[in-house]
Amino acid sequence: MVDTQDSHDVLAKVAARMRWSCDDPGALEHWQPGLSLTDSCTLAHLPAPVARRLALPYRLLLRLMATIRRRDIEAYRFNLFRFAAE
Repeated sequence: MVDTQDSHDVLAKVAARMRWSCDDPGALEHWQPGLSLTDSCTLAHLPAPVARRLALPYRLLLRLMATIRRRDIEAYRFNLFRFAAE
């Protein structure tokens, strides 16, 4: 996604630029003591409580996109990190 942001339909129109990416979000746990990855998902595999709140047409659209454009939809990853209290 970082490499193709200039040709993306939305990202190409904003001034902010992505400078790096991380294929393994768990690797970030080694950057900071007390940082832990608690969840990681994509649009194709949303957490059940989130997916249930989506209207049926959106759930169906995501399922369709996960089938025909898997590579693209898997590029959008949501990561939840927790910082340990000091």
